[in-house]
Amino acid sequence: MSGPKGMAVRVAIKQLKTNAVDEEKEEFLREMDIMKQVGRHPNIVTMYGLCEEPDFQCMVMEYVPFGDLKHYLQNLRKQAHLESLNITHRDLAARNILVGENKQLKISDFGMSRPGVYVKMSKGILANSLTSSEKSCQIAGVIPLRWLSPEAIRDNIYSTKSDVWAYGIVLWEIVTLGGFPYPTVCDKDMLQYLLDGNRLEKPISCSDEM
Repeated sequence: MSGPKGMAVRVAIKQLKTNAVDEEKEEFLREMDIMKQVGRHPNIVTMYGLCEEPDFQCMVMEYVPFGDLKHYLQNLRKQAHLESLNITHRDLAARNILVGENKQLKISDFGMSRPGVYVKMSKGILANSLTSSEKSCQIAGVIPLRWLSPEAIRDNIYSTKSDVWAYGIVLWEIVTLGGFPYPTVCDKDMLQYLLDGNRLEKPISCSDEM
């Protein structure tokens, strides 16, 4: 890609796979729309352009050279820009925070994002009435259960407040150098575990002040 003064700029291409199902196509197009709203911000991966041809959809994204936060952990700056735009990310986790030039952190992966407060019109994630698509997503690890707030798990209600909850899990990931949240709790017990007042244990390396 040609940048300022004709200089070449390395970019990343995010492309919709050729065998994508309708739900995946809708999610990809929705992510495009969200990225248009987000615009440019120093702590969010930039979309430079996109292609919406019927047989080819892709986004031309800023290339972030140092991988995700899971492999290069440091403190996360606030996501106030997204909140000011009334956008709920819904999948804030260390794996979706990339490290760019000058070790600058950038929030990425807006495929699950929605404007404002989002209420998914089905029963809670752990309910027996999950659709086959939702069940396959859960099996595939798409639903970020261990980063979700109780109201998101139980009632499918997502907001900037549930993003703040997820941000707390990210901080725990940082302090534990990429630990797996609630390692002793199985998925089916997560909601009751949280409703009983349980939370993530304080890491050994974390001081009382922190």
